[in-house]
Amino acid sequence: MDPPQVMLPWPLASSAKWEYKPRDGSYLQTYSIWGPVPITTAAGVKPGYVVFVEQAQDAMNLTVERHFVPGVGMAREIIVTGLNQDMASRQEMVLKKY
Repeated sequence: MDPPQVMLPWPLASSAKWEYKPRDGSYLQTYSIWGPVPITTAAGVKPGYVVFVEQAQDAMNLTVERHFVPGVGMAREIIVTGLNQDMASRQEMVLKKY
């Protein structure tokens, strides 16, 4: 990423907002973070942080919701892509314990 992209600001704050724009200016992402909030993990509910990302460009809209737990990492990620106000795709990834 040019410039480097902040995925999770450090030190963690109870809430914060920031933006990312690549050097070529081809898109803009807005970020918000909340926490600590209860996050469901494979080991039960733990305090963690939710990061919400939004990128809108013409008729396309992308949102990403990431759940982070200190000492574990990303426990869940939900990516939704919209086209002309309709959902085009939804992908959810969850960290599992085996």
